[in-house]
Amino acid sequence: NNAIVGTNITGNTLVDNSGGIGLLANQAYDYNIISYNGNALASAPISVSIVTLPAITTASFGTIDLSSIELSYPGVYSFVSISRDGSIINGNTSLSTYIDTSSNLSPNQSYTYTITPYNSISISGSTQTISTYTAPDITSITLGTITTNSIAINVNGYYDHYDILIGANTVATNITGVTYVDISGYNGIIPDASYNYTIIPYNVNNLVGRSEE
Repeated sequence: NNAIVGTNITGNTLVDNSGGIGLLANQAYDYNIISYNGNALASAPISVSIVTLPAITTASFGTIDLSSIELSYPGVYSFVSISRDGSIINGNTSLSTYIDTSSNLSPNQSYTYTITPYNSISISGSTQTISTYTAPDITSITLGTITTNSIAINVNGYYDHYDILIGANTVATNITGVTYVDISGYNGIIPDASYNYTIIPYNVNNLVGRSEE
């Protein structure tokens, strides 16, 4: 569509906020510039083509696991570059989602992603930066000292805190230490009794990891 975006301009700069029909991100526009002398005699048009900057609407996380993080970044662009903690992990993808499955991802670890959009002539737009933690993980559960009325449970792994259950009943929550000594057993620890514990780990964002028994 052709449209006049400015007339009788006396300065040497025009900022076009509309393009006559509304400017869009990552869109090519062709301008014809016509100059006039004092007698309103027009020059031959000078043509110039411009591509607007790209844009990411929003950036967010999808599914997060022990060793994978899904990113979503819808917008208007030709491609994006994705960096994790300052290092490029994908320099050119036109998809609006990306799953980071790099081998050096660790459980319960913080990662910061920077997503930079580019237009069709490889000029970058405004970046989006988001951070998250991977899911927590329990590597082992062992029993410590056991008495007639207490059970010591050692929980090793990568987590911020964890909960302990017996069946569907909660024994303790928000435990941050490796060792927890249970003296309650929900209804009380009694001699010569069997107890089945379930440990549920969480990361700092309260994302639940895989439970262990």
